[in-house]
This record gives sequence, structure tokens and C-alpha cells, in this order.
Amino acid sequence: MSTIAGQPEPVQQAGRIRLMLSGGGHRAMIGGIGAILYLVQANWWPRVDEVISVSGGSVTNAALMGSTSEDDQEQINNLRRLYDVIRTDRVLPWRTPARLLWFLAVIAAPLLTIVLALSAFGIIDLIPVPQTAWVGMLLGILGPLVSIQLGRRAFSRYIFDYVQQAGGSHDMRLEGLAERDRQHVICATGRASAQTYYLWGGGPTFSSGGDLATPRASQQPDPDMLGVAAQSMNLGAATYSSCSLPLLGFLKLPDSVTHSRAMPGEVLIDPGWTGKFGQQVSDRLNASGNDPQASAATRDPLAPKIIVIDAGTRIAPQGLMAKLLTKMSITSLLFRWTNLANDAVYVNDLIDAVGASVLVRISDDATDEIATGAVGAADPNDQLAANEVVTYLTAPQIWGRFKTLRTNTATISLFNVTEQRGFDALLAGFVGSYMALTPDPDGIELYRLLEQAGARFGVAGGLAHHWDPNFHQQVNAGVAA
Repeated sequence: MSTIAGQPEPVQQAGRIRLMLSGGGHRAMIGGIGAILYLVQANWWPRVDEVISVSGGSVTNAALMGSTSEDDQEQINNLRRLYDVIRTDRVLPWRTPARLLWFLAVIAAPLLTIVLALSAFGIIDLIPVPQTAWVGMLLGILGPLVSIQLGRRAFSRYIFDYVQQAGGSHDMRLEGLAERDRQHVICATGRASAQTYYLWGGGPTFSSGGDLATPRASQQPDPDMLGVAAQSMNLGAATYSSCSLPLLGFLKLPDSVTHSRAMPGEVLIDPGWTGKFGQQVSDRLNASGNDPQASAATRDPLAPKIIVIDAGTRIAPQGLMAKLLTKMSITSLLFRWTNLANDAVYVNDLIDAVGASVLVRISDDATDEIATGAVGAADPNDQLAANEVVTYLTAPQIWGRFKTLRTNTATISLFNVTEQRGFDALLAGFVGSYMALTPDPDGIELYRLLEQAGARFGVAGGLAHHWDPNFHQQVNAGVAA
């Protein structure tokens, strides 16, 4: 891809693109932003006519939907706003008045239970409670159950407030996006039925089940895919439904849904919360003979594309307490149950319908067993000395740097995003997409794309410098002349 007047040429390949954004909390949100930033900068974005998301990726999708138009720069501006919220908010309780109140409610529930129990046994005299043994026993049995229920509901509202703040435009109804050309699909699962619901906005009809080669406007809705739920939901509710863990779910499928397979009124939850989205995608592609690790040179450049940006990692306890708990039979059983019960619902339905052609995994770490997907080193034998000052010019060098970014991105949680970690995730999405979609990755071209994208994103040369702080020094020395 060459550049003219500092801008990349429009992509010449025919066909359209469906972009799929996985779950994975903040790393999924930021990695998806980086991937979209690349697609915009390399002029792939006009071909993207559908964005499908789950869990954390749905917050990024919601930011796109919340833009006032489908203008490239307007959508990038909204993604920048989301990025700033992620870095500055960190899900802290004092960021909004509503969140602070819900935080206090979370704390108050167990404290009130303790005070009632102590008063019943006569240890303290703060609340007038009959001081009898049976009252104490009753409070001891029912108190924790009520406390957990109240705390769960309060914490659900706490996270709901954050999702609304991050996604933006939470009062927008999805039916208000009917004039948009690009379709956005937020996925959620019914807690009672384990049925996947596709909460969509944009375009006159839901068409995720159609033939990829057929223009979306010419497709007929797939009767087996429940894409009818979104029209009476607002954007904030749909986004939270895609993010909420089973115990934190409280938003319900609207009663107005009349699809024969729907269960109106059931609670909607995160359809991919076990974080094995990428493994499911890989398994389905390999089973169909469409190997995601195939060389870019062997793919038909004119074929329509499904681009999967996967920021999921397997559930792996990091802290000492979490590791100890997983040794207990009950928690171990719960981990295994969640792996079995929640993996297949989202990906099996979705991949059955839309297939995939490009898989970009952005958050592998050193212990991850999952195959790396479409992005790989051109020459794994081209190793660099550890003490060299490296400028990432060749495909193997780019791959080596990208592996480091993926390892860093895998450690991102809801609460530890710094500017450096944010740039790691942005670059993982950007560079991973570049390598997956470019037959002959070139370090100079990549650096220039990052410079242009950084200016568009409002961080000047920050992205390019974070990718390779030695680039200009090496150019001046004649290395990249």
C-alpha cells in the first residue's frame, strides 16, 4: 500500500467486511479501538458494513453507535472519548454521584446485617432488636442471604453506571439508528434459555444470517437468529446486557418481543464471559477447512472478509487467594461449569451464520495454548540479539515486537489501565490488523500509518513513538534509507 500526499490509497479489493469484537474487559475495548483506527487509516473502514460484538467489545461498538454520524473522524472522536474514560475513570466509585451512592449501598448491606446480629445477641445496643436466641439464629441464617442479594443488586447498578458512562449516548434507542448504513449488532444471552439474542441497530432489517457475498440490503432476515430484540431497548441497556455476569444481570428482554424462540422478560447476560471466544472461532474455522493460520498470500484478495479481533484469554487466577480457592472442589467445579455452559452459545450461533476469514488475537501470553491465528512470523528463524537496538523494519521484527505487546495487553484488567498499558493495547489491535491484512508487512509503512493515525486520534506521534522510539534515530543513521 503506497501513500499519496501523506494518506494511504483507498483499498482496491471488492467486497464487504464484517468486524467482530470479542469480550475481554478493558483490553477488548482498547484493542478494538486500535483495530478500528487501523481500518480507518488504511481506508478499509468504508467497506465495514457490520460490527458485531460481545461483552467488552460491545462498549466499543456502543461508542461507534453513539456517534452523531458515520463520518470516519466523528467515530474516531467518540472512540477517543471512550479511551479517555477508560484511562481516567477506572471504575472508581467517586467518578459519578450515582456510582458513589451504589458503592455505599454495597458496603451498607453487610454492615447492617452485622449490626442487626450483634444487637440481637446483646453485644451492642445500636438497633432495638429482641435479644433472644431464636432471633439471633434467624438473623444469622437469613441476614447473609439478604445481604448478598442487596449487595449484588447494588453492585449491578454500580457497573451499569460505568458501562453507561463509557459507552456514551446511553439514552439513544437502537431503533433511532435505522437511517445508518452500517449495522451494529450487540450480542447477549438469555439467562433462563441460554438463547443468544442479537440486539441490533442500523439498517432497515436485521441480516446477520445472510450470505456474506450478498449485499446486506438484499438479504432476508434469518428466522433462526433472534435479531428482533433491540428495537425497544436503549443503547445503555443493550450494552450492559452484553457485559453483565450471570449474578450481576438484571436487565430483561422486552415483553414486546414476539419471536417464537424468544422468552420475553428473561434476564440478559454476557454471552462470552468465560473468555474463550478466540478458541471457539479457531475450532470452527479449522473444522470447516478455512484455516485462520493460512498465509495471506494464499487468500483470495477479492473475497469478502470477516475480521475477528479477539482479546479474550482463558480464566486464570492471578492472586494467591484465587489460586487457593480453585483448589477447593466447589470453586473448581464452578470454573469447569462456566467453561462448558457459556462458551458455545455466542460463537457457535454466530460463526454458523457468518463464517470468518481473518483472526487477529491481541492478548496471548506466554502460557496461552491457543493458536496465534492469522498473524505470525514470516521467518521464525530470524532471531535478533537481545542487546541490539532494534528498529522494526522486517516482518519477523514486527512480529517479535507484536508478541511483546500481546503479552503486555493480556495483563490489563478493569482497574490498572495506564497510558503505557493503553498504548500497548491500542498498538496490539492496530499492528495485529495491519499484519493480518497486509501480505508483505513493512516497518516503514507501518510507522507512517501510526504517525497519521496518532494525529487522527489526537495523540500526535505517541503511537509511533511507543511502537519504535528509535525509528527516526535509525533512519538518520541510514538504516532505513
